[in-house]
Amino acid sequence: MLLEVGMEKDPDGKPIAPLDEYEVNVIRIGPYIIYKDINDDPLGRRRIYKSGWAKVPGSFWSKGVPEQMANLQRICNASIRSLINNQSKSAGPQYVYTDISRLPPGEDIGESFAGKVHQFTSIGAGVEKPLYTLNVESHATELLGIYTAFANLADEYTGIPAYEHGQGTHVGGAGRTLGGLSMLMTNAARGIKLVIMRIDKNVLRPAIQGTYEFNMLYHPDETIKGDVEVQPEGILARIIKEQLMQRRMEFLNTTNNETDRKLTGLEGRGVVLRDIAKSLDMRAGGVVKSKEEIAEIEAQEEQQKQIMLQAQMQQILAAGQGAPRTGG
Repeated sequence: MLLEVGMEKDPDGKPIAPLDEYEVNVIRIGPYIIYKDINDDPLGRRRIYKSGWAKVPGSFWSKGVPEQMANLQRICNASIRSLINNQSKSAGPQYVYTDISRLPPGEDIGESFAGKVHQFTSIGAGVEKPLYTLNVESHATELLGIYTAFANLADEYTGIPAYEHGQGTHVGGAGRTLGGLSMLMTNAARGIKLVIMRIDKNVLRPAIQGTYEFNMLYHPDETIKGDVEVQPEGILARIIKEQLMQRRMEFLNTTNNETDRKLTGLEGRGVVLRDIAKSLDMRAGGVVKSKEEIAEIEAQEEQQKQIMLQAQMQQILAAGQGAPRTGG
């Protein structure tokens, strides 16, 4: 096959053997081959790096969001078309002429308006009415229900809820509170983060690793060569960072009571707050007080407690001295 497409020698200059097998990289568009070359990777890996929204087992191609929701989108579009068609017919009455021969000459049966006077010729008593109206039943509720059900199903198929892109106006359950909605948004963003992480794993890592291996094999500068393994951690580190910050916020909310404050103290809460400020790219020293300032606040609070305790003791002593004595 290589000889048929015009390749006669391998990268080493040896003639192509008709019955041998070669690892090749080929790019074809329709019936046209736009690129062909023998794969020179020492491990036989193809230097094609790609990723996608949803992987398909055994396939080179992945599925995107439009393809995942294509069938559901057709159903939604069909329900809306049926809704518009139904509403256009049920918006007003339809007229039925039982005998158009009784219409006067020149009468336009396609023209209808409020207050129109319909004229007919009479052919005697006891005959059927020449005109009556027919009302088409509205199915707006059922059609809108179909649209809503399959639109919500599209959110589940794609993993992108409506509130994630600002389309959902009513989020029930935990989404009615600020903390609950924040947790839902974080969970919904997990899908796109996983896609970005797969880009790091399936595109950036092998591409950089391939560049490194090429330099290890062919670069003339021996001082740059060494044992290196590429580990892209950008999106993974960000996911871990967000989850850790969320757990810290939950810890602060849970321990915000007098009992836990006795155990953690102001300094313990200060440590957690400083870590949260750093994760938000804030200058922790300008937001949270230092250890020395916290120790000074605790000392002042302890001093105020001692002063209040002494004042209470003095009041109790003064009340005891002023009480009348009774003799036996």
